[in-house]
Amino acid sequence: MRRNPKLLLATLLVFCAGLTACGGNPIAPVSSTGYNGLTGNWALAGERATNSFPLLSAVIFVNGTDVAALGNFMVPCSNAPSPLIGAVGGSMGLTGTLAADGTFTLTSLVLPVGPGYSPQITIKGSLPAAGSSTWNGTYSIIVTNSSSTCTANQSGSFTAQAIAPVSGTFAGTLPLVNGSSLSTASVSTHLVQGPASAPPGSSSTLTNAFPLSGTITIQGVSCFTHGTSIASFTNMIEGDHYGVEFAMDDGSTVLMTGWMTDFSGKQLKGVFGIIGGNCSGEFVDGTVTLQ
Repeated sequence: MRRNPKLLLATLLVFCAGLTACGGNPIAPVSSTGYNGLTGNWALAGERATNSFPLLSAVIFVNGTDVAALGNFMVPCSNAPSPLIGAVGGSMGLTGTLAADGTFTLTSLVLPVGPGYSPQITIKGSLPAAGSSTWNGTYSIIVTNSSSTCTANQSGSFTAQAIAPVSGTFAGTLPLVNGSSLSTASVSTHLVQGPASAPPGSSSTLTNAFPLSGTITIQGVSCFTHGTSIASFTNMIEGDHYGVEFAMDDGSTVLMTGWMTDFSGKQLKGVFGIIGGNCSGEFVDGTVTLQ
């Protein structure tokens, strides 16, 4: 089976919707010792590794008294027997204001997640201490659908967990799909997560995520070996999702996109899709591990 490279790109666009300052090369690394108060990348609820739903994670950015979040969610349909059978999710953007006592309420902007779907998301919390890796809050996720095929109404409390920066060399031997044939490829990618910051001259906190840059080596694909990340709006990490675009030594592009298997920054589940050149349409799919 050949995966459509345009579909891979569309997936990346969903993860980076609304961003104007994603990516770039080179970038400075972020500290691995924690975040400065609320500005950081947070796992709010759920975990993919354990199929714990709802999934809720986001980059949160504070600019004065303005607070915003960019991330993703997935919630089971209320009429589904299992979240693995029926669930809806996508990108989310939320904004709010920081009160004098350090509390905040974030409410969602209108970001359609599919035909007829309308999500309403609210996150409440309070500022953590500087350098803290946790803070407490509550969430509400309401999804309506014009055809009633999937609706959801969930709320609860959470303890936010700081998502470790994606930094270092990740490697693995993964399946390589070339048309109807299947082989393996050895992948090694060195990634560096940069700091979230407001773009020059902008007062909007919605244009911020943590950028990614790096290099990649893929052994087993006939067309190329090495690649370097290029300036692209796809190069970012946003909650537990990430994307990086590499220019390869044959002139083609590899789009690496996926999610963390947990929040430790030690494993990345990804698809490495090839666009352009003689190997266009081939892809590598699997998990790479921090070395």
